[in-house]
Amino acid sequence: QAYSSLGTTVDAHSNPLLNDPTVCQLAQQYCKTPAQLLLRWATQQHIGVLPKSLNSVHISENIQLDFTVNEADLETLNRVLCER
Repeated sequence: QAYSSLGTTVDAHSNPLLNDPTVCQLAQQYCKTPAQLLLRWATQQHIGVLPKSLNSVHISENIQLDFTVNEADLETLNRVLCER
């Protein structure tokens, strides 16, 4: 189970995971937000996530994970996230 699935920071603008260039590029490729990509990366690997937000748009986005990240992109994300 993932605690603080998207990292802990004061605001989204300073979050290193949500602003990582590779994460942003892949999110754009899937037409998703970086948060959605990271949450899907976790759930696709059978990791339970507990995302938190006070923003109703983010809450809605956090449950829209009905897409699949291909194996090559999963490996890319694994490398990026292991570096952090």
